[in-house]
Amino acid sequence: MADLDCQVKLVRMDWRANILHTDEQVRELLIETRRIAVLGIKPESHATQPAFYVPKYMSDAG
Repeated sequence: MADLDCQVKLVRMDWRANILHTDEQVRELLIETRRIAVLGIKPESHATQPAFYVPKYMSDAG
């Protein structure tokens, strides 16, 4: 790899620091969240599967 003018410092975060333990933490997350990424969305032909109805519900709910 070519020499870089700057160095990148990798910082590993402990994933356990992001676990929500209380209803209040979940409530706060939901209030603050404006965008949700849904991976693996399926078409209406798979309407009985969560990969279809979860993103549909979220879209319908606004």
